[in-house]
Amino acid sequence: MVGRGSTTATLVALAVMMVGCSGGGDDTIEASVATPEPIEERTPSEPPEADPSEAEEEADPSPPPIGDDEPLYAPLPELTPDPDNDIPDDLEQLILDAYADAYNNEFTAYSTGELDEEALRRTHAFQAFDDVAVTVEEMQASGVVERSGDSAVSRVFVRDFQGGSAVLRECFTIGPATGDYDRTSGELVTAAEQGEFARDWLLELVQLPQEENGSYRVVDAARAETTGCTQ
Repeated sequence: MVGRGSTTATLVALAVMMVGCSGGGDDTIEASVATPEPIEERTPSEPPEADPSEAEEEADPSPPPIGDDEPLYAPLPELTPDPDNDIPDDLEQLILDAYADAYNNEFTAYSTGELDEEALRRTHAFQAFDDVAVTVEEMQASGVVERSGDSAVSRVFVRDFQGGSAVLRECFTIGPATGDYDRTSGELVTAAEQGEFARDWLLELVQLPQEENGSYRVVDAARAETTGCTQ
């Protein structure tokens, strides 16, 4: 143990000082140095075995921002025709359903980091298809996937309709856990900007060469230049 040797040296030094100060008289001062008792060395006792339940309590209780039981992206509300506009209900429902299919295909690609080209071509065309494909390719290169299960889509409505073309406005709120996550570790890499936003989806009646009939497909989608989510 540290300090055991220095205790003996100090006692010897004190004895020498006492002898040196006797002044040479007849009386002799006998100095005695007490031999320190050996210190019994004890084997340190084994620490008590840790209780696994206590270790779990002391561990970081913060769970992953989005759990396994939560959706990978924000689910859509029920989409129904607006009785106050001039669009026939069956046609408006057709457009809403086309938007819903496009929305699910696009965000499935973002949340899995995998592109199902066949499925995407059924719902996207032209620039919109290219934008999704490039985004997924960049996400794969960066090793991230998007998680937005805590975000919410509150409203979707047809803002403008011109025969073979329709603009749908999507009102949504981005939650605090939404962002890009490392696809291996599951850790948050980049958090998305939180708040309430609007996005416009342009759908057009597109007929591909191999199709007998055309269908409404997303040809463009972008954040709407608007404050809040109004018509």
